[in-house]
Amino acid sequence: MLLKVMERWELLQILPEKGNLATMNIVNNLRQRLGTTAKEQEDLEMTIGVVCNECGNPVEDRAEEGEKPHYYCIVCDKFVDDTKGLPERTIWNSSKDTGKNIKFESAERGIIITAFNKLDKDENATPQQAILWDKFRKEYPSKATEGKED
Repeated sequence: MLLKVMERWELLQILPEKGNLATMNIVNNLRQRLGTTAKEQEDLEMTIGVVCNECGNPVEDRAEEGEKPHYYCIVCDKFVDDTKGLPERTIWNSSKDTGKNIKFESAERGIIITAFNKLDKDENATPQQAILWDKFRKEYPSKATEGKED
């Protein structure tokens, strides 16, 4: 199943945080496979928070409350104006996000289907999750309705 970064992050958000040991081992494996690697972050030109353009490391905002940001780079040991990124946000070059092909094994599909079913039952699904559910259902049509009450 070809998933772009945002779709993978959506899946990460719905995975259970607690469960039996077998389930949590599978969930931990899924989290590793769905997350982004350092190489992928570099390829996508991903920026997490605000970073110094000179060295590429995170900066601290040392401005007083209510003032315009005043960024200090610990690595460069100076205040810097040349930065990229957004505070508390992750951005990347979406045109370089060609997706990652992930094959879900039966037990993994079961956990994902259960998570989607819980969102549906609780009436807590977002539009993005509904789109992802449709994509998942099309990729695994015979499995997508297992465990779903009519």
